Amino acid sequence: MPIGTSGPFSSWLTGIQRDIAEPLPPFGKNYVLRVGRFILASTAPYSPNGSVSLARNPIHDILIISAFPLFLGQFSSDWAYSSTGHVQWLNFAAWLNAGALLFAGIALLWAGMRLIKAERRHMSSYRLYVILLASTFVTGFINALVHAKDAWATMPEGLILSSVTLLLMLAVLWTRYGGRLPGMDR
Repeated sequence: MPIGTSGPFSSWLTGIQRDIAEPLPPFGKNYVLRVGRFILASTAPYSPNGSVSLARNPIHDILIISAFPLFLGQFSSDWAYSSTGHVQWLNFAAWLNAGALLFAGIALLWAGMRLIKAERRHMSSYRLYVILLASTFVTGFINALVHAKDAWATMPEGLILSSVTLLLMLAVLWTRYGGRLPGMDR
C-alpha cells in the first residue's frame, strides 16, 4: 500500500508527496517540501526575486532561532543580577551566553560558507546578514570574557554588552526573515 492512502494523516502525506513532485516554476527542477504554508526544505538556492534564499535550509533556521532566546535569557539574567546581587544570576548569564555563542558560531560558519559559494550578484542583503551575525558573535564573545570577571566586576559592562548583543541578534533575525516567521510562504 503506498504512503498516504489510508490512516489519520493520509491527506497530509499526500500533500507532502504532491509538493515534492511539483517543480517550482522559476527554478526548473528544484523541489520544495512544504506542509501547508510552511516550507520545510528546498533544493532551490535562490528565491524568485533573485536574492540568495536563506530560508530554504531548516537547520540553519533552527540554529539562528535557537540563539535568540539564549541571548534574551542572558540579558534577563544580567538584569536580575544587577537588581538583586545574587551571584547565581551571573552564572546563569554566563552559561546562557556560552550556549548562544555555540548556536550563533555554527550558524556563522554555515552562512560564511554559503557566502563563499554563492554568486556575487544580489548579495548585499546576504552580506549584511553575515556581517550582523559576525558582529553578534564577536560582541557575545567579548561579553563572555567580561562575564569571566569576578562577580560585581562584570557590572555595568556585562549588562550593557548583553543588551547590545540582544539588539544585534534582533537585527540579525530581522535581516534574515524580513519581519516574517521562518518558512512562511506568503
